[in-house]
Amino acid sequence: MTKRKEILRRLRKAAREADVEVTEREGGNHTLLILDALRIPVGRHSEIPDVMAEKIYIEAEPKLGKDWWK
Repeated sequence: MTKRKEILRRLRKAAREADVEVTEREGGNHTLLILDALRIPVGRHSEIPDVMAEKIYIEAEPKLGKDWWK
């Protein structure tokens, strides 16, 4: 299990390093992290299963680079 805060922190940090604009907005059940024009939904659970966290990281690959989280 990965903390939701940790996932958001890693995404923000990687986007800063890749010089990608980050915007956040709250949806109904998810926080939408917008990297340039790429929308990545992150659930509002305090802990997110590792498999789901990896899927979120994979969704960010077009903007942050292949295997950026490893």
